[in-house]
Amino acid sequence: MRARAVPFLACWWLVSVLSSVGAASAELPAARALVDTHTVALGDPIHLRLELWYSAGQEPRAPDVGAWLGDMAVEVLPPEKPVPHGDSTLAVYPATLQLFSLGAQKIPPLEVVFTTASGDTLRRWTEPIQIQVISVREEGDEEPRDIRPPVRVPGGVPLWVVVIGGLAILAIVAAAGYWWMARRPQPAAVAAPEPPVDYAAEFLRIAALDLLGRGDVKQFYSLLADNLRRYLEQRLEVRAMEFTTDEVVGELECAGLDSQTTAEVRGFLATADLVKFAKMVPDLEEARRAPHAGILLVQRIDRWVAERQAAQLEQAQPQDAAANQIEPTPPAGCGEVAEA
Repeated sequence: MRARAVPFLACWWLVSVLSSVGAASAELPAARALVDTHTVALGDPIHLRLELWYSAGQEPRAPDVGAWLGDMAVEVLPPEKPVPHGDSTLAVYPATLQLFSLGAQKIPPLEVVFTTASGDTLRRWTEPIQIQVISVREEGDEEPRDIRPPVRVPGGVPLWVVVIGGLAILAIVAAAGYWWMARRPQPAAVAAPEPPVDYAAEFLRIAALDLLGRGDVKQFYSLLADNLRRYLEQRLEVRAMEFTTDEVVGELECAGLDSQTTAEVRGFLATADLVKFAKMVPDLEEARRAPHAGILLVQRIDRWVAERQAAQLEQAQPQDAAANQIEPTPPAGCGEVAEA
């Protein structure tokens, strides 16, 4: 497919140039969408070019290309710098998309709004584009390919020599290991306690990975949601990693967490669910603030746990408070975190 991509792109460039000449002489403003091919194999990239033509005193509103092509696998590229063409100006918004359903597919029309110097708005629509998605296999070819026989490489060491030599080496190593373990004193095994996890610092580490800059929004929100779920299990002793967002909220309500903090946890996890499972494209600035929002949730829940511990200590008997540190326990009816 790469070999055929070069002439396709060259033809697409030529068509874009010719259409640019026609668009410059057409009624302004104008909007048109162009693709480099109308027939594509399943999963192959399609290069799309959205052209906005306008004259002096007109200004287009930046279109939301991601929302326009939201049902497709799309990579929105940075818009090109507007280029003047005589009395008109051309603004280009490129994108690359992929289709994973066979048959006829359609890129829907896009409404583009232009604003005049007097404050009036002009609306233009692109033409719908038909795309035919074909299979990489020939029509009717549904039989599996035959397995090729193994290729015999001449020469080398006979297999029986390798097997005997390997068994001899394994026996020597096993005997040496047994002798060394028998003479070695066995100290009492003491499991070292695991260091506490700094979940707030983990949010900062996820932000420093620059996943948003690389366009990996799904991985970014998956790491944030998993970090918050692990924190809830460790700090509040509720089940979160294997539960849905609504089930986690039920655990928090059962644990007695205040309604405002519970609602913020629900919103944080629900946004991550939409990005991971519904392919939602969040606002970039909102996404960059997500790690800080997670830190604020950790700090707020830490304060709530500390206040609850203090209240339990005040209610306990003096001798019990001096001898034991009272840990917060979930109310009756809340599930416990399953041991790994």
